[in-house]
Amino acid sequence: MVTTSSYADNRSVPRSHLKRRVYEAALSLFRAKGFEATTVEEIARQALVAKGTMFNFFPSKSALLLAYYQEIDAKFGAAMAEMQPADPKASLARFWGEAEALLRREGALVDAVFRERVRDADIGNADSDSGEKDRVRMTAFFRACKEEGTISAEAEPAVAAHVVTDLWSATVMDWLRFGRRYSLKLRLMAKLELLFRGLAPLALMLLLFGAQAHAADVSAMEGLYEDHNGAVALTRCGEFGDGLDEQAP
Repeated sequence: MVTTSSYADNRSVPRSHLKRRVYEAALSLFRAKGFEATTVEEIARQALVAKGTMFNFFPSKSALLLAYYQEIDAKFGAAMAEMQPADPKASLARFWGEAEALLRREGALVDAVFRERVRDADIGNADSDSGEKDRVRMTAFFRACKEEGTISAEAEPAVAAHVVTDLWSATVMDWLRFGRRYSLKLRLMAKLELLFRGLAPLALMLLLFGAQAHAADVSAMEGLYEDHNGAVALTRCGEFGDGLDEQAP
């Protein structure tokens, strides 16, 4: 039983230790009971702190989930920083394999983050910021690949970064929705293989990954195409600066 004296004893505990204790108590309960079913009273009781003390560190239950998201996101960032431009395809495979292992290990807690990102503005904003940081990191990675000659000299790193990060985002969301019933890494690599080979009608893919195509060639191929996923539109845009024709079609 938690008593008033238990809380009084916390006055000699460094605040950083108390904060970590609250955080770890929350994650333990989230994993055991689920995020939605856990109450702030249970978190405070397990952490041996008063509810007011908990709120000094985390103003809401969602704030604890946000801290968890930021911790996981930092691990993704560190793994992405290890990618080697000498072999971009193998580097992406390793990164995606590590990402899948982490997401499987974290299980239902990751699912809670993905649910809350559309309900909680702070988690949603953190997710948007994370996506932008990933594109910046990936752009730097493809720039290094270009300097090493492991992707086409014609490739625009920012375009490649957008394609690959969008591929990741869409695929991981589908993977979570379908209950992790297949290998995320293998699904991503199958898509990446298609990108590296290039799709004949899509000059953009050829431009990204090694074909001798130029932005000027895109105008001749503009139009609406069909593949097994449905309709695909190919057009020029100016979002990526010199990567594609900056003039509207």
